[in-house]
Amino acid sequence: MARYRKRFQILADILDVTKLGARKTRILRGANLSYDMMERYLAEAIEIGFVQFNGGCYKATEKGRDFLSRYRDFCGLSSRLEQELERVLTERESLERMCTKGIRVAARVVDRKTLYDSLPSSSGSAGVHASVSDS
Repeated sequence: MARYRKRFQILADILDVTKLGARKTRILRGANLSYDMMERYLAEAIEIGFVQFNGGCYKATEKGRDFLSRYRDFCGLSSRLEQELERVLTERESLERMCTKGIRVAARVVDRKTLYDSLPSSSGSAGVHASVSDS
């Protein structure tokens, strides 16, 4: 299944290519965009002040470079949080298995609310709701 990029990622790709200045062809190839997509996102980047056109070439502005730096920091943080969340969910499953005697624990279907509801509160009481089924 193809992975589609989100708006922030596409803007970041354009900014990465235009850091030192680039023409449309280089942006198109460097950001891996179709011509129509490149036109749309390049126009948006110019409109919001991330890129400027000067002397036949497009160049990232200070605002654009700041966005790119902050976006990279955000991606790193997001990745670390996803890894930590996976460890929390794995540990929760392990604890659920420890609390069952021959009862099969239901398949994990977790959303944020369920996760937060199941984590110990600051008062020390755990709101653990085990999902079990007979088998």
